[in-house]
Formats: sequence, structure tokens, C-alpha cells
Amino acid sequence: MLKVQKIHLLIWFWGMILPFASVQAGVVDSLEREIAVSNPDTHRVGLQCKLAWELKTQNPEKALSSLHEAEILSQKLAFNPGLARVLLYRGVIFTNQRKWEEAEKSLQQSREKYTALKDQAGIGKCWNKTGILFFTQAKYPEAINCFEKALEYFSQPRPIAMTYNNLALAWKALGKFDQFLQAQLNALAKFEEMEDWESVSAVYGNLGGFYKERHDTEKSLQYFEKAIELNPRIQKPELRISNLVNMGLTQDAAGQPERALESYRLALAMSRENGLRQLEAISLNNLAHILNTQDRIPESISRYEEALALFQELKDPKGEAATLNNLARCHLQEGNPTKGLEYFHLALEVALRTANLAGIETAYQNLSTAYEENGNPAEALLYQKKYIQIHDSLLDEQKLRDLVELETRYELDKKAKMLAQQLEENQKSQRLSRGLIIAVGILILFLLAGLIYLWEQKRTIHRLNTRKSSLERDHFDLAVALAEVTGRLKQLNEIEAERLEKSSDDTVREFKPQTLETPGLPPFFETLSKREIEVFLCLANGLPNKTIADELFISVDTVRSHTKSIYSKLGISNRSMAVKMAHDFGLAS
Repeated sequence: MLKVQKIHLLIWFWGMILPFASVQAGVVDSLEREIAVSNPDTHRVGLQCKLAWELKTQNPEKALSSLHEAEILSQKLAFNPGLARVLLYRGVIFTNQRKWEEAEKSLQQSREKYTALKDQAGIGKCWNKTGILFFTQAKYPEAINCFEKALEYFSQPRPIAMTYNNLALAWKALGKFDQFLQAQLNALAKFEEMEDWESVSAVYGNLGGFYKERHDTEKSLQYFEKAIELNPRIQKPELRISNLVNMGLTQDAAGQPERALESYRLALAMSRENGLRQLEAISLNNLAHILNTQDRIPESISRYEEALALFQELKDPKGEAATLNNLARCHLQEGNPTKGLEYFHLALEVALRTANLAGIETAYQNLSTAYEENGNPAEALLYQKKYIQIHDSLLDEQKLRDLVELETRYELDKKAKMLAQQLEENQKSQRLSRGLIIAVGILILFLLAGLIYLWEQKRTIHRLNTRKSSLERDHFDLAVALAEVTGRLKQLNEIEAERLEKSSDDTVREFKPQTLETPGLPPFFETLSKREIEVFLCLANGLPNKTIADELFISVDTVRSHTKSIYSKLGISNRSMAVKMAHDFGLAS
């Protein structure tokens, strides 16, 4: 059964190359004129480098010549930033020319120059371009290592986002889809931070294409819808059209032909409006495919013929061959085998003209099937034999490619495991080093704490000894003072006793215990204590409590206490009765 084929347009952001030849030519002419009138200084070095960058794809030899002039001028001016830039651009051009050794050497020299200049962004660019060099050689683990190093040096969001894009492609090539998605989402976050909606839309397209390859049409549609939602913010029409075409492909795969038809029509209208012939041809081809699936054969043939004319005008043999095959199938479905076989033969001619073995194989198979369905077994057998011959040849080549790919993947996995093991060992060594540093730090802290504690203890002991010495001196001074006071009091007692002896009569003269032994004292004195007798005699002489306390060296409260006791023992109630009792017994002076 012959089936109509779609033309796919899954454009990856980092590798998207669209025709801007006329714009580049204008830029090149402007730079050449500016170089011609500029002075041989550092500004001219920059212009020569810009010219080389514009020519790196279209005319690499002229670009290298411009870089050579910039290198000579930079050396003459001792302009190291210019030399570093020349080496970087030369490495990129050598990468495009697949001169791997020269490219790696040039990029390494540029990195050394930028390192000497302490230019972090320049170092990051060198690592990024070296990663692209390894990626182009299918050395994916080395490319991943370079991209990750580049991220360590970049600080601006745009180079970080572009490097994450490159890193995502490297992870995808290794089949590490989780890492691919993470890197792609990191790039998306940076582009959103910069509000670079064209780049955001391109990343959404990348993610939609990834999920389409994984046959997850639901997620694929979600991301393509997000990309199309940003179309009003996107300036480049090519990206808007690509989003619509990819959305149509996904809708068709999801069994939504009407929605796919609408997406292709919008893409076609936008392509014609902006004069983008390649995208117009692709949109026409895919639109015709949807019409064919809806059995709208005449409309489908008309669209295919328009697409064929455009592919021939653009000199795109692959697009031309695919469209011829689709036209042939449509005519066969319409019941016109002559026209169908004619288009199949035209497709074979295009494949033979361009030496496209896969196209030749497809053409032989299509012709064999078509002749068999139209009752011509001889021709069908002829083309079937040709198909088998080229198929076996391609199969052998495919087997060889598969074997080489298998060996390459094995070597890459081996290198990836070695790198992972080395990284793990480095991390383990770093953890041990950090642990040792932490342990030494803690030990030093403990030693410092111990020294501080001992120093504080020494200070405390010193303060206590000083305080002890001070207290001892104070105690000694106090003891001396007390001794002096005691001696003085003793002298005062003796003086007072002598005074009382001289000033009192025989009864009052003595304030001693001998008073109790003096003949003629009243008998009630026997009930009083020595101190109470002394207080009674003072009362009898009319002395107030304060004076009695001073005379006897006791407190006023003690005098009151003795007075109450005397009243109780003598059966009196006040001082007047005590004075009268003393007069009655001849004890008052």
C-alpha cells in the first residue's frame, strides 16, 4: 500500500540556520568599508574580527585571512585581548572545517590568553566552543565536561542559557533524557528572566519536538501550544511559522486532522506574507497530506503541484523527490496509473541525479509496488530486484554504521563511567578534606577554649588572693582599732569608778557587788540582782534612763527591762515610789 509522506520541520534552537545571506552581505560590505578607512589600532582589530565572524560560514578562507591581519596588528600593538579573540574565532572556523587538532589547539591558546587576562567571560566562551568541538566529533562526555566548566565562568544570563542549550543536546545524544530535560528547563528559565520571548518560544519548540519523538503527543502539544502563544511577541516570522508547522505535525500524529489543517493554513499564509519560500513549500506539502487523508484528492494534488514548483525553484532535491512521490501516490489513488508511474520515474531521476541512495531505494520500492498493483509483474519484478540490491547494500552500510555507533557508544559509556568514577573519587577526597579541616578546626577551638578557661581561672585566683590579702589587712586594722577601743573603754570605766567613789556618800559611793555585803542595807535587796541594784540606786538618785544606760554601758531597752523587774520584785509601780523607798532607807543622796 502506497502512503503519502509528510515533510517534517523540527528545528532545534541552537542549530537553526535560516537564509540571511543578503543581510550578511550588507554587513560584510559595511565592515570592509569601515576597515578600509580605519586607523591601524585596537578598533581595527575588532573590526577585522567582526568581519571574520560574519564570513566564517560563507567564506571561511577569507575569514581566516581577516583573522591573520588582526593577529599581526594585535602583536604589533601588544594587544592581548585582540590576540585572545583571534584565537577563539580561528578555533570556531577550524571546527566548522572539521580540522579538529588545529581547532583544539587554537581554543586552548585562546583560553590561556583569557586566563592571563583574568577575563572570566572569555574563559567561559573558550570552554563553550571547545564543548561544541567535542560534540561535533561525537565525544559527548568530553563535551558535557566542557559545557559544565563554561557555566562556572559565565555570569550573564544569555551565555548561561546558550550553554545550557548545548549541554541539553549533549545529554540527549548520550540518551540521558532526564539530564537533557533539566538542562533545557534551566535554559528556559534564563531566557524567561531576560524576557527573550523568541528564545523561550524556540525552547518550547525543542521540548515539543522531544516529546513528539518520544510519542508523547499530549506533552508535545502542550509545549507547541505554549510556543504559539508567544507568537505575538516574536519578531522573527520564521520561528512563528516553524511553531505552527510543528504544531500541525503533532496534531496530525494525535489524530486531530482538522486542527492540523488549520495550523498548516496559518503557516502557509504567514509564509507567503513574509516571502519565505522554503517554509511555504513545506506548509503546502503537509497541507496536501492532510487533504489526502480526508480523501480530498484533487485539492491534495493541486497543493502538491504548488509545493513541487517551489522546491524546484529553490533547488531542493529532497523536497522535490518527496513531493513527486506524493503526487504519484495521489494519482494512483485517483485511478490514474500512467500519471502516477510518470511521477515515480521523475522522483527516481532526482534521486539518481543527486546520488541519494535512500531516495533511489524508495523510488525502486514505489515503482515495484505500483507496477504490481497495475498488473505488470515483469516490471514489478525488475524494480523489486533493483530495490533488493540497493537495500542490501544500504543494509550492509547500516549494519556497519550500527556497529561503529555501538562501539562508539560503548567507548563513550566507558569514558562516562570513568569520568563519573573520577568525579566520585574527587568528591570523596573533597569530603575527607573538608572533614579533616572541620576536625582540626574543632580541635583548635577546644584548645582555644581550654586556654581561655585556664587564663580565666588564673585571673580568678589572682583576684581572690588579692581580695584575701585586702581582707586580711582590713581585719588586722579592725582588730587593732578594737583593741584600742577596748583599752580606752577600760580606762574610762576605771576613771568613772574613781569619780563615783569620790563623789558619793558611803551608800551611793560604790557601784560594785560589795554593796550587797555592806552592813545596814535593806533586806529586800537580796531579791535583786547586782545589775538591778545598780539600776535602782541610779533611779533613787533621779537619773533618767538615757543617763543610766550611759553610766552602766548598757542600752536604754535593757534599763527599761531592769526597771520593770525591780518594780515587780519590790511591789511598786513607778519611779516616784522607788525614790521614796530609797529615801526611807537612806539610800538617796
